[in-house]
This record gives sequence, structure tokens and C-alpha cells, in this order.
Amino acid sequence: MFMTRAQAIDRATSNTDFARRVGVHYTMASRIRNGKRMPSSTTLSHIQTAFNIQGDLLKSMMAALDAGQTAFGAWVQEHLFSVNASSD
Repeated sequence: MFMTRAQAIDRATSNTDFARRVGVHYTMASRIRNGKRMPSSTTLSHIQTAFNIQGDLLKSMMAALDAGQTAFGAWVQEHLFSVNASSD
């Protein structure tokens, strides 16, 4: 069976883990994840690099970004956090 790109990502296990990998404070990670804040262009670039986002996944990330902070937060939760990730 083939693994999809989303499954291949080494997903974050908590807001603290996401924050460390992306280079933001854990409260900012929480706000992004919960659709309360949009990432800056620098943070967005760090997210892309930290999680090796490319191809169709990058297209879906950009579409979520264009749809607004609630949609982007949902995208982050779905694609970048493990199912049992803590919210710290």
C-alpha cells in the first residue's frame, strides 16, 4: 500500500513541538492551530520547511490560507498534527 504525502509528514505531537520546529512561541502555535491567528510570511515559510510541504499538499495549504484563519487552522490540525496531539 502507498503512503500519502500527508501520512509521510512527521507530524507535530503538541503545540510546543510545532512551535519548536517552526520557531514560534507555543502560544502562537496554539493560535495558528485554533484558527485565531494567521502566520506571517516568514512563519509560513518555516512551516513549509519544517514539515517538508510540497506539491499537492502545498497547493492545499495555500488554498486554506486564502480561505482565512479558521480554514488555515483546520488545515494545520488535519495535516500537521498527529491525531492524539496535545494542545499544551
